[in-house]
Amino acid sequence: KQHFNSITCTNETKAYSLLDHKACMASEDGMPVMNYWAADKMVKWAQDNGLKVRGHVLVWDAYMNDWFFRVDYDPNKPYADQKTMRARTRSYIEQVITHFEEKFPGVIYCWDVVNEAIADNINEMDTKDGRHIRTSRSGKDNLFKTHLGDDYVEFAFLCAKDTVERLGADIKLFYNDYSLFSTNKRQAAIFLIQSINSYAVDENGEYRKLCDGIG
Repeated sequence: KQHFNSITCTNETKAYSLLDHKACMASEDGMPVMNYWAADKMVKWAQDNGLKVRGHVLVWDAYMNDWFFRVDYDPNKPYADQKTMRARTRSYIEQVITHFEEKFPGVIYCWDVVNEAIADNINEMDTKDGRHIRTSRSGKDNLFKTHLGDDYVEFAFLCAKDTVERLGADIKLFYNDYSLFSTNKRQAAIFLIQSINSYAVDENGEYRKLCDGIG
């Protein structure tokens, strides 16, 4: 409270912490259901003490629940199709941003929309992809890329931007990663941000700026 004006939750606002497995399996419309109990305590503490919160993170392949990508959220069933997964991901992003903005207006001032999507090693990427999007991490598939598509990063930013604009909220949207001092990774990040910010157009045919910055 003395030295900071912004805090970031370690895990409480990440998907694998928010998603409620039993509630998802019982979802009537098939869209994901969250349990905000732990995250709400963190954000309320910030609100009560005059601090802001950096939302971290909406989409991250690491440690992500495999069942989120399965038919009926059932770990014993096959993976759902791409259309289903894009609908689930859009719903998840919309629900999470909306929940915190409506319950704690203005406290979460920015979201890391996607985290660590750029690979470090050539065996974890398609080398023909200038964005160096991670195809795997420590030998495990990037489930977002596999089941949403090669544009999952751009798609996530579009969902987040649509939500922020619908809410009329002053929330900035960031791509977040590490080791961006590395020449190759930095160049990949530049390609990625250019791709995100040329992914969608407005009613005038102008590119929409979906990503506000890099963390």
